[in-house]
Amino acid sequence: MARTMNLPQMQTIQAGGLGNLLDKLDLLISRIGSGSGIKAFEILPLLDVIDFQMKEMQGQGANLQAEEGQFDTACAVLRKQAAAFVREVGGGAVVREERENQKSLRLEWWWYLDEIAAKKRKAALIRALKWSAAVVILVAVLITAYQLFLAPPSEVIARYDAIQKAGDLAASGNYTQAQAAVQKGLEAVPGDPDLMVWEGVIYGLQGNDAQAAGIFSKVKSSYASEESFYLTRSQDYLVIGQYSKSEQDTQAAIAANPDSARGYYLLGSAQEIAKDPQAALISYQQAVDLADRAGDASLVVEAKIKMGYLMQGAGGNSSSPQVTPTP
Repeated sequence: MARTMNLPQMQTIQAGGLGNLLDKLDLLISRIGSGSGIKAFEILPLLDVIDFQMKEMQGQGANLQAEEGQFDTACAVLRKQAAAFVREVGGGAVVREERENQKSLRLEWWWYLDEIAAKKRKAALIRALKWSAAVVILVAVLITAYQLFLAPPSEVIARYDAIQKAGDLAASGNYTQAQAAVQKGLEAVPGDPDLMVWEGVIYGLQGNDAQAAGIFSKVKSSYASEESFYLTRSQDYLVIGQYSKSEQDTQAAIAANPDSARGYYLLGSAQEIAKDPQAALISYQQAVDLADRAGDASLVVEAKIKMGYLMQGAGGNSSSPQVTPTP
């Protein structure tokens, strides 16, 4: 919807035609990531001006098919580079401050690039967690295959397939189908601890808390430690978006083993998705320290990458915790 123009925006319209404004927009967007800093903020009011002028001209019967195509393309590129834009101008806090300084009560989507970038980051994190779980399972399958001369038995494949399907279906809310996938896996591998944890998790999602508790009580002793059980269930909860339950289980794992680097890593993941970046940074740093002492170089790298993304998103906010990653 068109917005009322202020004096600077009206002066911008008068300074050049619509074509010139669109060309300037393309140029500014192409410079995102080149170190232009807060100068990139010129993009947002320029979009307002172009949007206003196009709607004014369309209201007068003008044919702007070519200009609309150029404008839509520029907007699509800007959406795609939302995270780069936020980093360019100094972080999400800077974008929010600039948005709050606007006098209009109606702002277009481009004034919310920080929120768009955050949603994309959250989706990417969930995908990464699912892939991480898949890699762990795949490694187990490959080890088993190697031990059996590269001929994995059908039950190994059935187990892997059941866990993957259960996670995907439960994450999309198809609990009945998810439970069916787990039961099919348990028919192939009766008593498999990881499948039984998924069984309990899905029963809980369906409101069968007593049945879920019974399964958890039974399968808990199948794990080498309480920490291992809680971390397994925490990972499952995280994959399907049950962040509060995931955080509770990571806390339980850490209580069982205060040196649990993986526990702090999963805790940080849950806190990050739940939009508590300060707590997440502290948890990731703890994971780095513990993993470093344990010689788990892979986990050190994973946690440092997560910290890097969070620190970029913080944009130098003074309320961010003072965390210095281990070199």
